[in-house]
Amino acid sequence: MGESALETGPVPGAPAGGPVHAVTVVTLLEKLATMLEALRERQGGLAQRQGGLAGSVRRIQSGLGALSRSHDTTSNTLAQLLAKAERVGSHADAAQERAARRAAQVQRLEANHGLLVARGRLHVLLFKEEAEIPASAFQKAPEPLGPGDEAQPSPEQLEAEVGESSDEEPVESRARRLRRTGLQKVQSLRRAFSGRKGPAAPTTTPVKPPRLGPGRSAEGQPQAEPALESKLEPEPPQDPEEAPGRPEAAEAAAVLQVESAA
Repeated sequence: MGESALETGPVPGAPAGGPVHAVTVVTLLEKLATMLEALRERQGGLAQRQGGLAGSVRRIQSGLGALSRSHDTTSNTLAQLLAKAERVGSHADAAQERAARRAAQVQRLEANHGLLVARGRLHVLLFKEEAEIPASAFQKAPEPLGPGDEAQPSPEQLEAEVGESSDEEPVESRARRLRRTGLQKVQSLRRAFSGRKGPAAPTTTPVKPPRLGPGRSAEGQPQAEPALESKLEPEPPQDPEEAPGRPEAAEAAAVLQVESAA
């Protein structure tokens, strides 16, 4: 039955209407089997190549992941370096500004120092927080005027001592203590500046030496009053600790003039 069915079907390449031989069919089947085997081999090679490509793709993906991670690390490091560079730049700008300000201050101080040295009025005064340093510590002691002209404590010193003793009292208010301290500093500044400027001009006091007679000296000869006043010696320099307007200083000057005239 199979042979009759094969014989009845048309075979390509065979003459139309001719009988189909079994050899032809077997040959066709062999060719079909070889083609299927070659197709399978090609499919296996394609599968292997596809597997190799898949491995290569996975390796490339892992490399890209590592590269992205290194790129993130590098970007973070660069951001930190930029932040540090900005901070260093700001610090450098601030240091430059401070250096410029200090240079300007030094120039101003040098200019002021040159002016003060040129004028000869360079004064250095030191003060403490509450109690000031007396001006006598920074000035030379004056020459002794005489055995009777001893330095007496000035009212400012007495007031300072009283102020120091009164600071311990809890009853005194802070405002009064600050006011007194300011007044003491102002007085000491005035005293120091007046002492450094030099001795004040001697005041013309109408003091005349005792006479034996009207218009005559001890030898009995007339003596002119203006000449006596011109012969008076200049007043010695005052104590820097004493105020220029004290009555004790005026009395001492008058006594010295009387003694020198006598």
